[in-house]
Amino acid sequence: ALCVVQYPKAPDDVLDVHSKDGRRRRVEKEKEEAVKATEGLNGDSTKKKKIGSTATMMTTKIVTVEPNGFKHREFSLRNVAVTDTITTLTWNVPGDLMALVIESWDPHVAHCRVQIWHRMNYHWYLKYEIRLRSSIFAPALCLWDEDRPRTLILVRGREIRTLRFSWEVNLPPPVYVTDTLSDTTHVDAT
Repeated sequence: ALCVVQYPKAPDDVLDVHSKDGRRRRVEKEKEEAVKATEGLNGDSTKKKKIGSTATMMTTKIVTVEPNGFKHREFSLRNVAVTDTITTLTWNVPGDLMALVIESWDPHVAHCRVQIWHRMNYHWYLKYEIRLRSSIFAPALCLWDEDRPRTLILVRGREIRTLRFSWEVNLPPPVYVTDTLSDTTHVDAT
């Protein structure tokens, strides 16, 4: 799967393509009929033949497009300003977790956020946001572990973090309730 990101500052004919293994390259846009699924949105997208699904980054939305060009999923981003830059968008191996690296530039300090999105029942949910601060203006490196699909490795400046995600349901111990019904002749207990 690929993710295509169009930045507001980039020339209109250039897109950044993020592959699933984390590599990034610049390509020129190609006009194709198959991308009609994203018409009317703030961004534009591209799809090359036989590469799989494509995701397009707009100002506030991410749209995934199937290989045949039909829009598959769409979700709105949270806490992302127009001036922020999405530097990395990567999926884990099963494709149910997506990490977005969002860079915000300030004259005094570089801010970086990593949002973790989880896909369930054809919807994407923001599960976690990690805020990194650094005095150097270095982009964050974000990689999913191929052997452990819920492990994310973050590198920013001299800081390295390994995060393992799990979603567990914690239930209280069972509660047993006894209900009695009494009339003057007998007692029913349930």
